[in-house]
Amino acid sequence: MEGKTMSLSIGNIIQELRQEETPQFIERKHYDIDVNQLVELATVIGTQMFPEKFVIDDQNRFAYENALKWLAGQEFQCLDFDNEKKIIKGNTCKGLYLAGSVGSGKSVLLEIISKIAMKLGVLWYSDGNPRPLTGICHRSSSICDDYKNTGEIVKYKNSPILYIQDLGTEQPETMHMGNRNRVLREILEHRGDRPQYMTLISSNNSPSDIDNLNMYGERVVSRLYEMSNYLIINGKDRRKL
Repeated sequence: MEGKTMSLSIGNIIQELRQEETPQFIERKHYDIDVNQLVELATVIGTQMFPEKFVIDDQNRFAYENALKWLAGQEFQCLDFDNEKKIIKGNTCKGLYLAGSVGSGKSVLLEIISKIAMKLGVLWYSDGNPRPLTGICHRSSSICDDYKNTGEIVKYKNSPILYIQDLGTEQPETMHMGNRNRVLREILEHRGDRPQYMTLISSNNSPSDIDNLNMYGERVVSRLYEMSNYLIINGKDRRKL
């Protein structure tokens, strides 16, 4: 009995695939708020947190204004990961990577973003589900301490939105019950493969800094590029002002 040959039209399959809509894992609402009002609100919140020390000035204004535009789902600018002097168009469906020297105020900006998002009720959509843009700001060392005590990091891996402060200041490995784990590397690698998650990070290091490469590896650094908008907060240690 002769076998039958099935004729497949690769061209038709390609055409059908091209006509299918690209999945939109994250959607952002646009809030029509003047950026100057957002800066004023950020200044009030920042001053309450750090009286006489908090200030938005020429050194950090670019980062603040564009991070706040991101918060409101508006068009904004960020920096090219591979050329920090190059300004590019940001993507509101990606999270934020805020870099800066010690005391520059990058973690403060994360706190302010979360507080403003809570007060304004800012929403975003993950897989079509409305979610608040606010969240608890977790220090990277605290996440490791949590693993040390409980052995669990699932809530960090699978939270729709995660705020991580001071990435890179934690110990490379954390032990629980004799098991060593590179906690932040596992979390970031997991989240980087899930485009429906939002991650906001502050760090002393640029994403591709040699310290990041040594601690997290190329796979994680590559994912940071894919999941983040990059901003640098310039200025000296504002705690000493």
